[in-house]
Amino acid sequence: ERKFDSFEELKKQIAVDCIKATEILIRGEIINTITKELAKYPDLTNVFGINLNETLILPRKQKYLSSIDENISFDLWTVFEEFPQSVNGYKITFDESDNTFGLGTLTSKNQLIDIGSYDTFLEALHSL
Repeated sequence: ERKFDSFEELKKQIAVDCIKATEILIRGEIINTITKELAKYPDLTNVFGINLNETLILPRKQKYLSSIDENISFDLWTVFEEFPQSVNGYKITFDESDNTFGLGTLTSKNQLIDIGSYDTFLEALHSL
């Protein structure tokens, strides 16, 4: 059991714990959304020619720059990596603010950039 030196310290820890719990719930919702979309594909090794068993990843929140204005950034959930063994290739993202999926990629400056939005995971995947 952890002891806190002050009430302020306890409040900060509760806030951190709430953020972590919220992110776990959102991650679960993203996985459920993708799972429902993919239900009609019994073989995930060939969806539009892509092996989703290798390219779907556990959603993780990352900062993406706007392709229109690099001074604007978004916190998006990366859910797919075209080449998960490297940083190259396209990413599929999920935007929790409007429940849309999008495409992203890595710039030559090693920054993630958002390059388009789609209503569904499959639309984003098909756009590759």
